[in-house]
Amino acid sequence: MTSVRRGAGPATATERTERMNPETLERILSCPTLPSLPSVAMRVVDMTSRPNVKMDELSAVIQADQGLATKVLRTVNSSYFGLKQRCGTIQRAVVMLGLSPVKSLVLGFSLVSAVRGAEGFDYRSYWRRAMVSAAAAQCVAEEKGFRWGDEAFLAALLQDLGMVAMHRALGRQYERVLAEAGDDHRRLVDLELAELEVQHPEIGAMLCQRWKLPGELVVTVKFHERPTAAPKPHADLVRCVGLGGMLHDAMTASDPGESLQRLIAYAQQWFGLGPERVDALIARAVAASKELAALFSVDIGQAVDSERLVSAARRQMVDISKVTPYQNTLPVGIDNLVVDPSENDALTGALGRGSFDRAMRHAFAAAEKAGEGVTVAAVSVDGLAGPGHERLADEALITACALLRKHFDPLGAVVCRLGGPLFAVLATAVGQAPVRAAADEFRAEYQQAAAAWDKAAGGAVRASVGIATAAPTGGGSMTPQALLAAAAKGVQEARSAGGAVRGAA
Repeated sequence: MTSVRRGAGPATATERTERMNPETLERILSCPTLPSLPSVAMRVVDMTSRPNVKMDELSAVIQADQGLATKVLRTVNSSYFGLKQRCGTIQRAVVMLGLSPVKSLVLGFSLVSAVRGAEGFDYRSYWRRAMVSAAAAQCVAEEKGFRWGDEAFLAALLQDLGMVAMHRALGRQYERVLAEAGDDHRRLVDLELAELEVQHPEIGAMLCQRWKLPGELVVTVKFHERPTAAPKPHADLVRCVGLGGMLHDAMTASDPGESLQRLIAYAQQWFGLGPERVDALIARAVAASKELAALFSVDIGQAVDSERLVSAARRQMVDISKVTPYQNTLPVGIDNLVVDPSENDALTGALGRGSFDRAMRHAFAAAEKAGEGVTVAAVSVDGLAGPGHERLADEALITACALLRKHFDPLGAVVCRLGGPLFAVLATAVGQAPVRAAADEFRAEYQQAAAAWDKAAGGAVRASVGIATAAPTGGGSMTPQALLAAAAKGVQEARSAGGAVRGAA
């Protein structure tokens, strides 16, 4: 069988840190004007890390800073929290709301005071992303019934702290990177690594460690641009913040269709949230972000009409984003195949390699009995394998899987991810011609989506497809392994042609 690269995934956090330039890293971390938390906030962090913290002592520490206490109480009594009774003291606020919301407010207001000033940095955009992401992350957590919505809120506020640190330390050098990224925040990490050999998520996580913030916040800041690479114990928290960032992108993009498409795809994949629930989350998050901006006294620019956002985006987007678990939606054409839902690919939701092998064996047995053929299309997504492109690679794989579903589901086929950049589509009783037509349509639409990644990748991002069919001879002349090998050979030929569709009988 033709060898294929399997199990290739994003670089580990350690590998990404080791790739950072140590001199630039030291220059940033030793900058005397880095943001710092006020002493009150540091004490609150220390006290809340103790399991036996006394509420009255904590309240006294917050109350000692009259300005901070006033801001916290004003927020607690706002419609954002919706308390039925007015709260007059910090101690009562802790009793009524609990420790976590009050701690998050203290740190949130402290963060606002720490991140101020400096020309050349777009603080309006910074705070808009922070407030929208924080509101959305908390809404997602609450929608799923997670008990750490306040942590999601705070983590989203902190996520881009490294950007402020890099600007204060590197000045115009970093401003040039920001200018090149423009309004596309998704390109920023790749540009940071390419131009400066450091990245803001790592810098932000290091600052959070310096401030002695809880480990879950440090991890979330570190992985907020790469939620699928987050350690499993913190994966849901990081993904809530990741969805918050995607919602912000949908709100601020000049063409929101693609951004909303990504949001719906990941919301479905990570948390099983369908488009209707995402619509409701958008409305809640937009309203909450406006109120939060007013309460925290930060300028986030002109308000966005959530209803217009959703309706405009839906008109522009192609419905390719419903990446639902296959165990619930097996196409009728192969609905009797034995698959193991636990082996679904974690990133895309497609069947994993083990389920694919079993599906092939059952498809061959069923096809031989019915006198039908079996067709396999092997698909390779290429051009984003280099260092620094992990996030784009994830996005390319998600998009490829969704488009494969869109074009092959009508044939009663199933889509599997074999490993790394390689997918396989398994179809029975349809012949090679319809599969090839679907493959051509898939490639055409995928190449349109991939055009946006070409510049960041420094080359062509493409999909190559190889197709092979086992004819209904009844003699067992071709095995499942041989069929896949023939399709893989077609992929190699398609790659050599610069990305194409190649078929074999």
